[in-house]
Amino acid sequence: MSRSQLRDTFDGIAKRFGHPPASVPMAWARARIASARLDNERSGTPLPLGVETHRDLLGPASGSAPSHPIEASKLPPVPREEALDRSAKLHAESELRGWLPEPPAIQAMLNEVASQVRAEDAAEPGLAQRKVREVIEKATDSFFTRDVRLGLAERMKDAAISMAARGARDRAADLVATAQAISALGEGAEPHTVPFLRAFFEKAFGLATARAAAHKGT
Repeated sequence: MSRSQLRDTFDGIAKRFGHPPASVPMAWARARIASARLDNERSGTPLPLGVETHRDLLGPASGSAPSHPIEASKLPPVPREEALDRSAKLHAESELRGWLPEPPAIQAMLNEVASQVRAEDAAEPGLAQRKVREVIEKATDSFFTRDVRLGLAERMKDAAISMAARGARDRAADLVATAQAISALGEGAEPHTVPFLRAFFEKAFGLATARAAAHKGT
């Protein structure tokens, strides 16, 4: 991708989401790219074609890791419990709307729902819903291991940069506070108790149910 094509891509993002990509410090961006390249070397995944063409722009990274840009945003402080209570609603934000668990985890959850929920459950009010909720909670706990939670918390801080840049500072503050709470979860923690994490699978189940209903109606 040439730099003019990159600018066109950024313009396209602005049209699709209603706001352009957020600006970040060059040193931080270079450090993130350098970290990603190390991950590529460890995994053996090929680098994107033409990446060397932009060597002058992408590197080198500074010797010390720069602070995360969101730390300079001076977001309003948010009590942890209040942020967690509102955290499921964060999935409605444009930066997070497309976030879902990995497809194998979604499929495993749907298979478990299919095996647990039966047609006769409809005779007892709320039984099917309780079974679905139990499966979703189990899937959330299984998927969000400590390593996955830590990686997600970093992505959440990255997303907060964009939210703050477009003026949604209160939502960005909630997101950062939730990310900090997720990072602090210990080994014996139950991720499903965090509404933001549980909403990943609730969202996936809702999308699958809507697709099934649409398919049935055609």
